[in-house]
Amino acid sequence: MAEMSEEAAARLDVLRAALLDSASLDRITAPAPVIDGLLYGDGIAWLYGKPGTYKSVLALDWACCVSVGLPWLEHETAEGPVLYLYAEGIAGLKARVRAWEARAGCASKVVFLPVAVQVTRPVDLEAFTALVAELKPSLIILDTQARVTVGIEENSAMEMGRVVVAASEITKVGRACLLLLHHEGRSGDNPRGSIAIEGTAASLFRTEYDGERVRLVNRRQRDTIEADPIILWPVPRDGSVVLSGLYSDSGIGVQAPLTPAAQEVLRLLGEEFSEYGASASVIIKATGLAASTIYKALNVLVKRGLILSTGTRARSHYERPKDDLLRSESEYSDLFASEYSDLRPPL
Repeated sequence: MAEMSEEAAARLDVLRAALLDSASLDRITAPAPVIDGLLYGDGIAWLYGKPGTYKSVLALDWACCVSVGLPWLEHETAEGPVLYLYAEGIAGLKARVRAWEARAGCASKVVFLPVAVQVTRPVDLEAFTALVAELKPSLIILDTQARVTVGIEENSAMEMGRVVVAASEITKVGRACLLLLHHEGRSGDNPRGSIAIEGTAASLFRTEYDGERVRLVNRRQRDTIEADPIILWPVPRDGSVVLSGLYSDSGIGVQAPLTPAAQEVLRLLGEEFSEYGASASVIIKATGLAASTIYKALNVLVKRGLILSTGTRARSHYERPKDDLLRSESEYSDLFASEYSDLRPPL
């Protein structure tokens, strides 16, 4: 073997130190959820859609929920500092925040930066990452990608690579979740520009608006299962707008439809295990589905009161309410039909 240069030998030492065997994998920590099932720390996420699909309203709601530890719909949040870079103009920001606070019944703790920081410019990136290091946010939102990457050719994989590198530098500072708001192309339903976005995203979301309802679609989750589509309604509030389904004045929010896994668990507990119920491990074996999928389904069903958790921390046990066993799977499907055709938001 030819003699190596000192630089190559030093690099070889780095590569050797980075090698992992099976036991070493146990030391790798999974990304911590920021919004369970949707956003995760130490990752880059995109929320995109056509203009007027309420991307910023949704992102603000996510930000405010995380800042005070409020759950978003059925998704628990990990309370932590939030930095929202608001580069699209701040004229309506105060009204949006006050509308959210009136609906939620508490003050937001989000810190806003109304400056179009250019993340691909070295001096701006260095200053911004230093600010991130000071604030230690768990969630960082850049609204919008176009305004913080002026001059970047979006259709160029090489140019978009610069954006991805900058985004990675930001997340490295505190293993935060970085969420970029982006636009959709004039044709198709993908993020505008290079496919590099879809290849890099830890989480990818699309908003659609039909003139009445907003539909949030989780297009990608790198490390977990994608969330089911969620239906929301824009509702006027205190001179601005909020999205119904996140909170309602009556305390009842619009619920997402039951997943096929949840419907199967419901069927099993109502038919095969109707007399004595079953443990989580028995249900997992009976369905043949992944444990994480079943635990998520069980959690949703318990929260909605469709099944009871009667076990202990050491030994799980689930059963259907005894006066509820006559309801069929199709009846439950009807309760949470995905189109919500007969529901309207509270005013």
